Amino acid sequence: MHTNSPQDNAVVLSDLLELLTAALRADGILVSAGSSSGEPDVLASVPAGLVGRRLPLSTGLLATCGLGVHTTTDLLLPSAMTGWLGFRPAFVASLKIDLPESEGCLFAWWKNQPAEDTLIASLLTNATRLVADLGSRETEAVALSYMKDRFDAVLDNVSLGIAFVNLLRGSRLNDVAADILGIPVATTDTAAVVAAMQRVRAACTIETEEGVPAALSANASNASTAEYWIDPARNLVLRVESHPVSSEKTPGRFWVFTDVKPLWDSNEKVKSSNDVLQRNIALLAEEMERRIEAEAQLREFNLGLRQKNEELEIAKLESDLIANQDSLTGLANRRRFRRGLEEMITSAHRKGDRVAVVYLDLDRFKTVNDILGHERGDQLLRTVADTLTQVLRKDDLIARLGGDEFGCAMTLRSDSTLTQVTALVQQLGQRLNIPVESPDQIIHVSASIGIALYPDDAEDAVHLLRAADNAMYLGKRHGGNEVIVFTRRNDSVSAN
Repeated sequence: MHTNSPQDNAVVLSDLLELLTAALRADGILVSAGSSSGEPDVLASVPAGLVGRRLPLSTGLLATCGLGVHTTTDLLLPSAMTGWLGFRPAFVASLKIDLPESEGCLFAWWKNQPAEDTLIASLLTNATRLVADLGSRETEAVALSYMKDRFDAVLDNVSLGIAFVNLLRGSRLNDVAADILGIPVATTDTAAVVAAMQRVRAACTIETEEGVPAALSANASNASTAEYWIDPARNLVLRVESHPVSSEKTPGRFWVFTDVKPLWDSNEKVKSSNDVLQRNIALLAEEMERRIEAEAQLREFNLGLRQKNEELEIAKLESDLIANQDSLTGLANRRRFRRGLEEMITSAHRKGDRVAVVYLDLDRFKTVNDILGHERGDQLLRTVADTLTQVLRKDDLIARLGGDEFGCAMTLRSDSTLTQVTALVQQLGQRLNIPVESPDQIIHVSASIGIALYPDDAEDAVHLLRAADNAMYLGKRHGGNEVIVFTRRNDSVSAN
């Protein structure tokens, strides 16, 4: 299973911060981790200018961590932060992130105090949990990798022959064991390792613990786990021990081959040597158990990390939705409309098509809000959004640009004409003649609509949207409820 590297996780974290910055309309945002000394390391930031730097944080700033939005009037902000943003923010918001053996803070700055938004609060909570989990899992991964490397170092540097045989995950040999068994040290196939052991054993005279000199049988309690392989042809006397090393998920054994030829005929130091050997084997067994536990934890870690990465992707999609969608009507917002219009213009330039922009502003919407209240006004905006979706084409980009202003961008193929677009927009204008009943009167809501074309009226998204806006305001000055087509000569003509 693939494990994300710290670099991969940093990219995921950076992407998440980019989306959070857009969703929260923040001027700057960062994730930092450090001790209680108040000098955390910046793990990720948007913009990226603070990554890798240490920030000396004031006691007051640290005290606000995780407590919501605060004014910065009485807070001492690091000069690196204000220099990074290019101004001193009026408000600072923070969330507390718990990282192993450290303190973590997620700071975001706004020029003005952000509006209360339950979706944004929920997003910040989820992002905090995911970022904290990402940091803690990276720390666990480092610890588990260190344990595995430590065991591998022991395996490769002892003078004993060691073979770890795992029925499910393959085998592992060190150089000494590979030389004794006569197979390559890189052999991992369990069947090949077992066959080599059987082949070497068949060529030897076998004696059990009970049949050897007493000094060579210092550990009587292990009599059933050891035997001696005597091979005169190779001038070898091997003490071979087999130890079970298993867990519920990883059944296996490890074998220890010790050359006792120098002690076979002279056993004066056998007992003390066996004591040392048994202690070393006990230590090796402990290391083996740690490795098995580490491998199991690494597998669980990899599975958990994959799940968390999926959660991160979902969080990124949610934040992207918040950053690009108008929460009241469900239409695209101004940010998404501008980006989509630029993409449509680029495609039209390549294919030789034209793009029409329709800019719409409701007439007498303020009267509805003043007399009937904002809730009724919001209901009217949702009705307008539904009407736009029903009348306009499914491939058209429709957005609420702000307040009671809406926009639509549509691609005109070679077989489409301005007359057809104008007829469609006139039909839309008729549908937007909406009578709204109030206690004393009926408020006749309508729409002033402006149309501009690319490349006829402008060659980029900014000026094209401005041209459509100017045409719409000309209709407003005529009393509203008009569809106006923009012309370069500044003498726009009413399409009604």
